[in-house]
Amino acid sequence: MELELLAQSCEVVDNNRNRRKRMRISNFGETVKRFLLQMTIEPAIFLYTFTSYVHLPVLQAFIYEKAYIAIYKNASDVWSDKEHSNEHTLPVQTLANHTFLLSTVCLLLPSLFVTAVCGSLSDIHSRKRILLFPFIGLILSDINYIIQSIYMKMNIYFILLSDVLFGLFGGFSSILGTMFSFSARLPAENRNSCHIATIEAFIGFGGTMGFIAAGLLHRSCSYLIIFLINTAIHVVILVYLCLRIAKHHDEITAEASENGHHALFVTLTIIQKFGYHFKQLYQTVFKYRTEHGRCRIILSLVAFCLSYFLSSGQ
Repeated sequence: MELELLAQSCEVVDNNRNRRKRMRISNFGETVKRFLLQMTIEPAIFLYTFTSYVHLPVLQAFIYEKAYIAIYKNASDVWSDKEHSNEHTLPVQTLANHTFLLSTVCLLLPSLFVTAVCGSLSDIHSRKRILLFPFIGLILSDINYIIQSIYMKMNIYFILLSDVLFGLFGGFSSILGTMFSFSARLPAENRNSCHIATIEAFIGFGGTMGFIAAGLLHRSCSYLIIFLINTAIHVVILVYLCLRIAKHHDEITAEASENGHHALFVTLTIIQKFGYHFKQLYQTVFKYRTEHGRCRIILSLVAFCLSYFLSSGQ
């Protein structure tokens, strides 16, 4: 009798243990499912940061090799002779660093103004279109990199065309700014703070994976293959955003409608629209603010531009 009771109690304990285990698995599955359903632009920002951190070291090596070809006409002869390479490496480094510096300038200068205009447009026009806009420039930039990798003896300064194109579409600052802006304006029930924290986590994770993948890809693949992979990922991002951003996310903000900005904006010509947005940019930066607010904004912009400019071409 006692043995039967002991066996029954053991069976009950095992059943309870299995039930709790199934509940934990079920709760975990529901949590993961709910998390995936709440995600909107997080996968896109992960893929973008991944390709960006793959692109940066590969681009530096690509420019350096193009500089060798530009000076010596045949990079293989230079690499095969170590002594000759050491004696003539200074002009190659100079050309490569100057090209990378110009690349930074061509990307930074136009993107500063376009990003500000995109931020103003997102308050009045379609958020979805503003979100997709910089990725179009990114894909056009990738196409130029592909062409440059096919024709390695083409003038090295044609690489700058990619930066000009990307900068005219807002550059990386426009992508990050519009994505954070989009996430911050989601309905309150979607927990905006959680979305922002998730985006920051995906940026860090994507950058880490990108740096790891950059070395592996550079050792095992040609520049053409790497640029093709980046282009394919950027196309996937563009398609994902087109399909994922729902119609209710694309509505005009209530603030713009209440203030009548949208109705007024529709009647303006294209030149007047750009003038309006540049005026908004000027007022944001230079209007009077209490407690030296204007001075702090200007100093922050100058510090960012100087640090970004001086860290390039090193």
